[in-house]
Amino acid sequence: MAKILIIEDDKLLLKVYRTNFEVMGYDIDTAADGEAGWQKIQQGGYGAILMDLKLPKLSGMQVLSLIKNEKTVQKNGPVIILSNIDDPSVIKEAMALGAVAYLHKDKVTPQTVVEAVGKWLVI
Repeated sequence: MAKILIIEDDKLLLKVYRTNFEVMGYDIDTAADGEAGWQKIQQGGYGAILMDLKLPKLSGMQVLSLIKNEKTVQKNGPVIILSNIDDPSVIKEAMALGAVAYLHKDKVTPQTVVEAVGKWLVI
């Protein structure tokens, strides 16, 4: 099954999402801040990346910008944003930087997040 990177600083949410993905058979890697996430992204090999925007060290938006502009990044699948930010301009910017989907944390369940990511996976 595909390998997914989850970049989330909320430890409880990270545990919940990790568990839900693992139950479905996915191989999960995690990062608790944008800098650690960026280091993992550069190594490549992820079928999808699920990322928050509000992160310590590097924001999700900064990570998206690095992915878009850095020529040395190894191949990864699409980036799906999972955030509480409900600002249309922020959503538009994230999509312009390459995110394929924007999920609002307060409007989705862990199971619907797993289903949404599954639709975008690059295996």
